[in-house]
Formats: sequence, C-alpha cells, structure tokens
Amino acid sequence: VLPCDQFEDVIEAVESGRASHGVLPIENSTGGAINEVYDLLGESRCHIVGETVLPVGQCLMALPGSALSDIRRVYSHPQGLRQCRAFLAAHGLESVPYSDTAAAAEMVAEVGDKSLGAIASRRAAQHYGLSLLAEDINDRKDNFTRFVVVSLTPIAVEGPGKASVAFTVRHESG
Repeated sequence: VLPCDQFEDVIEAVESGRASHGVLPIENSTGGAINEVYDLLGESRCHIVGETVLPVGQCLMALPGSALSDIRRVYSHPQGLRQCRAFLAAHGLESVPYSDTAAAAEMVAEVGDKSLGAIASRRAAQHYGLSLLAEDINDRKDNFTRFVVVSLTPIAVEGPGKASVAFTVRHESG
C-alpha cells in the first residue's frame, strides 16, 4: 500500500512504476462526478482496469472531550463537505476544504484545538484517537462512491464488460 496525498500523486505513482495499480474515486451518489479525476485520467497513460462501489457513512469527529457545541470549523475533502451540507448548515459550522478526509482527521488530532472538527470515516476517528460527535451525517443515507482501479497495462475482458470513453471537442461556438 502506497498512500498518496493528491489524486495526481496516484497517477504519478502508477506511471513511474512505484505502484502497479492505483485506486481513485470517480463519482459519488451525492456529490456527483469528481471532475479532477476525469481530467487526470484523460491526460495520463493509465487505463481503467476495474471498479468497485462502496457505501460511505460520514462522521463528525473532534478531540476527546469536545462537544458539538464547541465546534466552529470542520475540515474534510470537498466531496465529504458536499455530502454533508445539510448537517453543516443546520449546526452553523464553517466548511474548510482539505486534501482528503483522513488527512483532515489527522490534522485535527495533531493541532489539538477543541473548536475544530473533521468529517471522515469511523475508522479515521479510531486511528487518530478522535471522538465521534455525530455519525452518518451525509445528506443521503444511500451515499455511495464509485472507485476505479487504474494501471498502465490494459486488461483483456472475456464476455460482457464495461467500457469508458472520453473525448474532447474544439472550444468554439456551434
């Protein structure tokens, strides 16, 4: 396993040979398409060779001893923040985009400020020693993210399969 901070780092790891495969989120049932990943795939030499769809249950977490009423700012990946807009608005919480959900949880744990929270998974809260203040706060309970597996080597598919097609057009009227 090779953790990467940014989506482009995943592509770079595969293209450089440091990783044989990479996994990238490509769309979420609440937040929609992750256009940055589509753009990166279009510019890279990587091929989509697999996919999986996972349920996502977002949680609000903070330092142990913090209460929801203590929290002022919440950090998470922009997709995580989009998936929890109603909860954030209902509690008057400021949304602050961060590189990814787990990194936001790690930062909250390291900074030690009880006014900061993170939106991430239950596992991230456990890993970084944070307390869960609210669970399953995503706007939709049927919140899923589709991930693609990428590689430099395309695979041959026997029988029915999926195809991904991307194209660009000239940037002009008509």
